[in-house]
Amino acid sequence: MHKSITTPIMQLSTRSSTAWIDGVRGFAAVIVVIGHVFYSQIGFRFQGFHTHPININSSILQLPPFHIIIASHAMVPLFFVISGYCLSLSFIRRRQNNPHDLSALLEIISSAAFRRGIRLFVPVAVMAVVAQAVLYFGGYCWEWRDNPRAAALVKDSNSNPIQTPLIHHIFFLSDYFSSVVAAIIYGFKAPPASGLNPALWTIPAEFRGSFLVYICLIGLARVREAPRLWILAFIAVLLLGEGTWDLFTFIGGLLIAELQQKLSPEHNTTEKIAASSSADCHSNTEMNRKYSVKLMMLSFLTLGLYLLCMPDADGAREYGPVYAILQPLTPEKWRKSWAVTENWRSIGAVGFTTALCFEPSFQRPFNSRAGQYFGKISFTLYLVHQLIARVFLLRLGKLSWLLGGTRGHTFLLYPLIVLMVLFSFWTSSLLVRFLDRWPVSLAKRVERCLLR
Repeated sequence: MHKSITTPIMQLSTRSSTAWIDGVRGFAAVIVVIGHVFYSQIGFRFQGFHTHPININSSILQLPPFHIIIASHAMVPLFFVISGYCLSLSFIRRRQNNPHDLSALLEIISSAAFRRGIRLFVPVAVMAVVAQAVLYFGGYCWEWRDNPRAAALVKDSNSNPIQTPLIHHIFFLSDYFSSVVAAIIYGFKAPPASGLNPALWTIPAEFRGSFLVYICLIGLARVREAPRLWILAFIAVLLLGEGTWDLFTFIGGLLIAELQQKLSPEHNTTEKIAASSSADCHSNTEMNRKYSVKLMMLSFLTLGLYLLCMPDADGAREYGPVYAILQPLTPEKWRKSWAVTENWRSIGAVGFTTALCFEPSFQRPFNSRAGQYFGKISFTLYLVHQLIARVFLLRLGKLSWLLGGTRGHTFLLYPLIVLMVLFSFWTSSLLVRFLDRWPVSLAKRVERCLLR
C-alpha cells in the first residue's frame, strides 16, 4: 500500500536520531519562500494583530501560532540555532567518548573550520554570477526599488530599458563580493550587501556564528562539564543583553547540544545500572519525571512558537495587544539597535529547538516524508527561490491581468504563484547535487590538497 507523505520517515527506513533537524530546516526554508513570494500580496499581515488601522490588521494570520506560516523573518534565528546545534553535536559526542584525546578533537575542528568557508561561499558565488548573467541578458522582471545600483544597470534616468556594458556588471558583481567580505568582518555594522539576492545576507552571519562555535569548542575543551555549561550560559546572556541576537543563537544551539549530551542515557549509564535493582520501586517516580519533562518541553514549545510569531513593528514601533506584554521587558539596547523583534525571535528559536531536542514526540512532523524532502532541498531552495521569484512574479501578475481582467486577475494570480513555488521546489531538487553536495566534496578535495 502507498504510504502517506506524512508517514514518519523513521517507520520507512533506518534514520539518524537527528533526522528531524533536516525537517526543521526544510519547513523553515518553505516558510521563507512563502513570506518572500507572497509579501506583495499580504505584506500588511506581517504587522501585529489589531495594530492601527485595526480594520485592516484583523487577520487570523497575524495571530500565533497561525502567523508561523508566513513568519519568514523568524526563520533566520531558527536556522542559526539549528546550525549551532549541528556544528557542535558531533564534536561534543567525540569529546565525551574520548575525553583525553583532545588532539583528535582539535584536528576535527580544524578540518571543519577550513571547509566551512568553501561550503558556504562557493554556492553564494555561483548564485551571484548566475543572477548577474540573468540581469545582463534581460531575464529579470523586477522594479529594483530597494537596489538603485541594480536598477541603473537596466534602466536610464527616465526608466527606459538600456543595455549597459558588460564591464559595469562585472564592477557591480565585484562590489557585491566586497560587501560580503565586509559583512564577515564587521557583521551588521557593515553596509547592506548590494547584490541581486538580498536573502543571502545570512551567509556571512552564518560564517561568523560558526567560527564562534568553533572557538568555544576549542577554548572550553579541557574545562569540566559543570563550569563549561555555566560559562556558555554566561556568554549567551551577555550576547543577548547586548542585542547581538545572531551570535546568541549560535551559542544557544551549542548550549542545547551540551545539555542534551549531558542528559543523554549514554552519559548516565552508571547511574542507570545502579538504579536497575530498584526499578520497580522508582517506576512511578520515573513516570512522574517524564511527565514533568514533557510538560516543561510543551511550555518551551509554546513560548518558542509565541516568540517566533512575533510580528514586525508598525510605523509607531508597536506590535499589537497580543505582544504588549513584551514591551516593558524589552531592554533599551535592543530598541537603540532596532533589533527588538530579532532578539525576541532568537529567544523563541532557542526555546523551540530545546523542546524538539528533549521531546521526541514533537519531532514527528519533521521526520515525515514531506519534512525530509524539504530538508533535502532546503539550502538549494534558499539559494534559488529569490532569483526565480524576481524573474517570474511580475510576469505572472501581468499574465493574470491579461487573462482575468479586473475581476478575475486575483483568482488567477494565486494559483500561478503556487505553480511558481512548485517550480522552485523542482528546480531546487535538480540543483541539490551542484549547489549543495558539490561544494562539500570540493571543500574536502581542497583540504586534501593543502594538508601537510
